[in-house]
Amino acid sequence: MEHFGHSRASRALPLIACVLAFAPQAGASQGEAKPVSEAESDAQVGAVRAFEEFGPRVVKIEVIERGSRTKNSLGTGFFIDDRGQLVTNYHVVSEAIRKPHLYHLEYVVDGESRPAKVLAVDVVHDLAIVGVEDRETEGFALTDARPAQGSKVYSLGHPHDLGLTIVEGTYNGLLEHRLYEQLHFSGAINAGMSGGPALLDDGRVVGVNVATMGNEVGFLVPIRFAVALQARLRRDGPTPPEELNARITQQVLDHQREAFGSLDPAEGTQSTLGPFSVPGRIAPFLRCWASHDDDEHKLYTRQSQQCGTQARIYIDDELYAGSITFRHVYFRSKDLGALRFARLIENQFGSTWSIDAGARASHTEFRCEEANVATDWGPPMRSLLCLRAYRHYAGLYDLVVKLATVDRTDQGMVSTMVAEGVSYETSMSLGKRFLESIKWAP
Repeated sequence: MEHFGHSRASRALPLIACVLAFAPQAGASQGEAKPVSEAESDAQVGAVRAFEEFGPRVVKIEVIERGSRTKNSLGTGFFIDDRGQLVTNYHVVSEAIRKPHLYHLEYVVDGESRPAKVLAVDVVHDLAIVGVEDRETEGFALTDARPAQGSKVYSLGHPHDLGLTIVEGTYNGLLEHRLYEQLHFSGAINAGMSGGPALLDDGRVVGVNVATMGNEVGFLVPIRFAVALQARLRRDGPTPPEELNARITQQVLDHQREAFGSLDPAEGTQSTLGPFSVPGRIAPFLRCWASHDDDEHKLYTRQSQQCGTQARIYIDDELYAGSITFRHVYFRSKDLGALRFARLIENQFGSTWSIDAGARASHTEFRCEEANVATDWGPPMRSLLCLRAYRHYAGLYDLVVKLATVDRTDQGMVSTMVAEGVSYETSMSLGKRFLESIKWAP
């Protein structure tokens, strides 16, 4: 999706093509065209066919500001039947869902803007089905296409409002260690292409454009989730506009209960930082990183480890959900002195590393409880537990838990856990298990 004024993807300056004159090589006359290889010819035929045959099934979707009748953001969608239904990303249409009094949806076909409305959403997998008045355009038949890794894939979309564009890339299969399934696509997915189809030579859709890391590292939503959303829409009918926020909330709650409800920081891989045993990679969907600073010019050493999910659920530009991160920082004094070491631990405990500040319109203020906790395994600890609620999605909370040593003069640790978009019950359970998972293991 591309926002005007800002973009979720980084923008690039226009490039000026430079034509360099080269001397003709032996055996070739000047101006003679270089022969096209069979592989290059096949690629050209595939791209041309995809553009000509399937391009008309792909449209631009715009979020329109009601007062000025001007677009606020844009993305891409594609027809999935002859009944006027389009698949796109949830994040493409989220502003119109969240603020219908300010924004509405339109889709553009043959240069003409026409009204559109959201029929169903799958916020966990960033998908939506949009209804339009078009009953003539042929749609893609959705099947659970799973090509071989290395297959050629064509991604279609409207990058930067430049018109329909096709990008050839490679299908690299499912990403590993992800809580939310995504496909790795080697191709340039740019802002505005979100929601477009990625398809094979024969027109079978394998995924939906969703995100990019730049440098031709792109991500697709597996098409099977769009198949499931289409089946649900046919079974249950469209979701009324006034019920969409409640449906989004329930989808997030159902998913986080499944993903985090049984997550136990005391189980799985444990790591050692100094004399402490701390939770490490306790689930396959977590990635962990570590560092160790033992600069001879400093009066203390610092060792840290951070683990977390690699992605989170987009709700709107100010709200995310379904992520968990924890970090442990261990300090050991060389010659810092008791007072300065205590101040070091205090500053780390009070540091702002926790969670995005967010907007007051989206969240309540954090409410926190702080206490000293006696342990049966070593030094007492200082704990902090903070919660804030999502104003427009009842039942969702952000959680921050911190734990720090308080009476050691030469070594200590501060641990932090952050969970976004979880239920109150899950947050309390996670917080308790996190506090109990940290042990003194000299």
